[in-house]
Amino acid sequence: MMVDKPAKLKTDDLISTSTMFFVDKEVDERFSQKVSDDVNSLKDKLQRINSPDELKKYIREDKKSISNIITLLSIRVEKFKRVVTMLRLAKGHNPTGEWDTKKIRSVMLEDSCFMDEICELLTSGATSEKFIAKMPLFYLENFTIDLSKISLLTHEDAIKRFVKQGLEVKYNSSIKDSFFERATGIIKSICEGKGLLFKIKQHISLIDREASFVIYNNDTPAIIIDIAYGVTTSSAQTRYATQAEKTAKTIKNKNKHDGTSIAYVNLLDGAGWVGRLSDYKKIHRCSDYLLNLNSLNTIEQIIDYYIG
Repeated sequence: MMVDKPAKLKTDDLISTSTMFFVDKEVDERFSQKVSDDVNSLKDKLQRINSPDELKKYIREDKKSISNIITLLSIRVEKFKRVVTMLRLAKGHNPTGEWDTKKIRSVMLEDSCFMDEICELLTSGATSEKFIAKMPLFYLENFTIDLSKISLLTHEDAIKRFVKQGLEVKYNSSIKDSFFERATGIIKSICEGKGLLFKIKQHISLIDREASFVIYNNDTPAIIIDIAYGVTTSSAQTRYATQAEKTAKTIKNKNKHDGTSIAYVNLLDGAGWVGRLSDYKKIHRCSDYLLNLNSLNTIEQIIDYYIG
């Protein structure tokens, strides 16, 4: 029986039904517990810093100590690295590049004099004649860990904001993975119900890269699906759109030359795409179909048309 070709959804309809923020309660609960555990641990460690010796002990025990301290003191990491470079120059070094906080801590652990100098900077930089002579007070004012600062640093709300900031990349990655699993789970269920061969995250020689989901017809790719949620930077979205256009062109040339009918589908969702409509519309134009999570049921009609 002939199946009508499904209509391609309009961008306005896709935008109005977009899942702006994908919610996974299990991910939220897991990260909520992680935040709570990290807050308690960090608060306990910070409360013990009441002398240079305790600061040194904390630096030795915690791999993220330098990053934690300068962030909680509201010192920009770039500014801190500039100060460290200044100290290296004062020692006669010829820096070829700046050290990150991991490298700074590593050298502090190896060089007791460098440890003493950085700890002096962090505990009394704003009042030390040594540093006042070399740096503007405007920058130095934050370089003082005293009892009043410790009280502020160990306020639970402040630590919680800091901990969540540090976990944001991992959280976003977990949400992205959860979205991918939800979307591929729906497509997988439809394919299994129809007895179709499919592969997830499969390299396709035709497009010379990995596709998110590939549905086969007689061992030949029939529907190639790319899935992207939460792509938020303009450069990443532009790269994705450029890749989509290249993929679509390759598939169309293949169909024209060999008489095949491979479909190229994109599944995009998240507030980042709605905020970047120029690239979103490029992907819509070059794809046979553009879907979101709320319109993913359309995939069954697409499968029926292209595979039967």
